[in-house]
Amino acid sequence: MKKQLVIIGIIVLLVNIALSGCEGNHSLDFLFLSDRDKLAGGWGTNQSLPNQENPRTFWDYSPEYQFFSNGIVHAFNWVINGTWDIKDGKLIIIYNTSLVNGTYTYEYTFLENNVLKLLKIPSENQTPVVYKKYE
Repeated sequence: MKKQLVIIGIIVLLVNIALSGCEGNHSLDFLFLSDRDKLAGGWGTNQSLPNQENPRTFWDYSPEYQFFSNGIVHAFNWVINGTWDIKDGKLIIIYNTSLVNGTYTYEYTFLENNVLKLLKIPSENQTPVVYKKYE
């Protein structure tokens, strides 16, 4: 009986260690989040993310899209503001500013490592834009 308890204890310990080491979209927390919760936060393209060849400048301190859980979206360094929602599995962004006015619909896919792929509908032969979530 003692031997069985030791084996069960070791198995539980190993499973706990394995699950606690998960990162990005593979974590258990991420798996159980709604798409709204996954989308909340800042997202930028590879071009907007700082790196050695593209150091961060004053204008790079804000991601290209900042989705708030209350349905507000700020885009392009907070220059364009609007609202967002997910309906019928599509991301809907509504802008009502002097720069941009209208409703934009996107197909979206969450990829590994906090990456989001967006494709505007109608796509008109556009390539999907890939965004990485700011940490």
